[in-house]
Amino acid sequence: MRLHSAGHVVDFALYLLGYSPSPLMPFKGEHEKKTVIYYQGTIEKDFQEELEKKANELGNGVRPDILTFS
Repeated sequence: MRLHSAGHVVDFALYLLGYSPSPLMPFKGEHEKKTVIYYQGTIEKDFQEELEKKANELGNGVRPDILTFS
């Protein structure tokens, strides 16, 4: 359940940062065998630290572990 909730925190953090739904459009999430959120689109800069900071603010210590872009 924690991983499932973390996926929503990461997705909402991307929304608040202005990365979702454009230029990144979420199109699939998995939370059975592994927790993964798939996005379609590209970003020309490294935003991992920015995303981790925002997710931590929202999730009180939740950090994004895996983001897959295609």
